[in-house]
Formats: sequence, C-alpha cells, structure tokens
Amino acid sequence: MIRLAILDDYLPEQLRTGDESALNDMEVVWTGTDLDELVRTATLRDVQVVILNVDLVPGTAPAHAVERVKKETGVDLVIALYSFLRRSELEAVAEHGRPVRSPTSLTQLRSQMLHVLVKSLFGKADAAQRERGRPNATGSNPAPRFSRTQLAKLLEIQSTVQCECPNHVGELVAGLMAFEAYAEACENKNPKDAAVHRMLADRTGRARVIMEEALSELIEHEGIEI
Repeated sequence: MIRLAILDDYLPEQLRTGDESALNDMEVVWTGTDLDELVRTATLRDVQVVILNVDLVPGTAPAHAVERVKKETGVDLVIALYSFLRRSELEAVAEHGRPVRSPTSLTQLRSQMLHVLVKSLFGKADAAQRERGRPNATGSNPAPRFSRTQLAKLLEIQSTVQCECPNHVGELVAGLMAFEAYAEACENKNPKDAAVHRMLADRTGRARVIMEEALSELIEHEGIEI
C-alpha cells in the first residue's frame, strides 16, 4: 500500500467523486493546503508520494517548495502540480520532482507513480517469498535477464531526444517481473487456486521474456549502458 499526502484543492473532491479504482493499492493519509503541516505529516506517517500544488504555496519559489518536501520528508516521489510556469521554473522543479499540469485526472496521476507502484509490488513479492521460502521464478520460464538495479537505472535515464521508450519499456519489464513473482508466491486456498496462480505466473513470465528481448534491442539501438 502506497501512502499519499496531497496539498491541492481539486484532488480532494476528485477523490470523493472520481473513479476509486484509479488509486488502488494507495492510501491517502493527509489532504490540506498548509505546507508545514504537509511536511510534518509526510515525515511522521512514512509517506511515499507527495502531490504538491505549487500554486498554493505563495511566497515560495515552486522549485524551493518541491526541494523542501523532497529533502525533509525523504519521500520516493514529489508530483508538482502547476497551472502555468516559465520553462526555467519547470526545469528547476523537475530537478527535485515530477511536474504535472493541473487539473489532472486520477488515472493520469497514477501513471506518474508507476515506478513507486512497481517498487512496492517488488516488496510485497519479496516478503511473500521469504515467508513461504519459495523462489522468485516459476521454473518454466528463463530467469530474468535484467537485475533490479539495472532496471532502476533505466527508469531514470534521460534520452537526448523527446523519447522515453527506454523508461516505459523498463517499467513494463519491472512490472512483469514483480507480478510473476507475486503470482508464484500468492496464497492458495485449494488446488484450483494453485493452478490459476501457476497459469498467471507462467503467462506473465512468457510476456516478460518477450519484453526483455524488446528491451535488449532497444538498449542496443539507443546505445545505452546499464
């Protein structure tokens, strides 16, 4: 479960009336408009993602507000919502967070948090495997071609052109790896459950192998070293 803290005036209403499934596996632990309270809560509640509308922090440069939240709370991600910013301000914000134009949909926000979700899913799968003493692969598909460290690097690589395919394909591979392990380690109530979970892990593993091959070709094409 990913814990969120939100400083915004649109999102609380969207959360009450919007598609709840957009924030599956997420818990909103705080909403408000006070930056100091946001920082205190995010620190005390071990928040992983902060959504900060920089328009609601008057008297503070947007990049400084995002930098403060990132440094003082240690969250995995700060999503910086904004209405209008100069290019130089956007670039400064992007050094510490992920700028997203406001208003935005819950589904779009979820897509911005994909790497945090993948990280959380990895953690769940690892915990389940440790508890059951089970391996991280089904045995019917090849072992993962890329390590988590390599995929983590790939998620942060910046392309020299306006193309983020390496980041997105890396996210897909990481997600498939995580779900393959999760399905393999999932609890079974009966033999039918076990068969379904084996099927899910096997099919996911096949998809993972295909996307790993695609990622390998993409990395070679881009001249990326990971």
